[in-house]
Amino acid sequence: MEMHCHNNAEGRRDVFLLAAVISLTAAAALFGISKRGTYTDIRAQENYMDSLPVAELPEAMAEGVCAQMLERLPDAPIILRVLITGEIEHFAGVGRQKARILQIYAGDGLSAGVGQEIYLYAQSWRLSLSAEEDFVDSVERGFINVLQTGEEYLAFARREAPALERGVPVIEVWDDFAVVPVFSYKRHENKVAPVSEENTYVPYTAVKGNEFFATSEDAIKSLEAVKSALLEKYPAGDSDDIH
Repeated sequence: MEMHCHNNAEGRRDVFLLAAVISLTAAAALFGISKRGTYTDIRAQENYMDSLPVAELPEAMAEGVCAQMLERLPDAPIILRVLITGEIEHFAGVGRQKARILQIYAGDGLSAGVGQEIYLYAQSWRLSLSAEEDFVDSVERGFINVLQTGEEYLAFARREAPALERGVPVIEVWDDFAVVPVFSYKRHENKVAPVSEENTYVPYTAVKGNEFFATSEDAIKSLEAVKSALLEKYPAGDSDDIH
């Protein structure tokens, strides 16, 4: 299989760009604690995400990030095939989705087994909102779209986090790579929306049907190549399927 992801001489620039993404995510997390009322207000609106911009992955980051994921994701502490059973939920800005475990590739010691429901969440899934005039509201997704209900996904996770609700384990996705490593077993058409000179944010409605968000076709191909390689390594099985 021809792969579009490889290490290159621009690794140092990738590191700086990744650090910037992580810094922005951390700032958004701190900001979310003081803006719970704002989140509640916007969630009351129908299709509230349609009014917000979302960031596309810069092309300069794509190859380096993809190479890191291909190298490190097979060592993830938890690797699951899941069926998404719930819509996106935002609590104090942090996004989570309910899923049912279909197959466990890695994850010794999980409190949930095949057929049980869990919540998937990532620290970079959040709403970034403010009442300040110069602040641009956005939805942060780690360069992947909201997970589609009824679809199966391959998820690479860091740990089982403390549960917010009794009986529903919470699995924290491993999001050290700028791109959140959750991949649909279904093929999606990924469109590229033009970005401004200031940043890579685009209207969510322009890329609403995507699986990945990126600024160029080459960056999209890199992400799709990672997905293809990982789905080949972790194919959907039959023995543990629960539908």
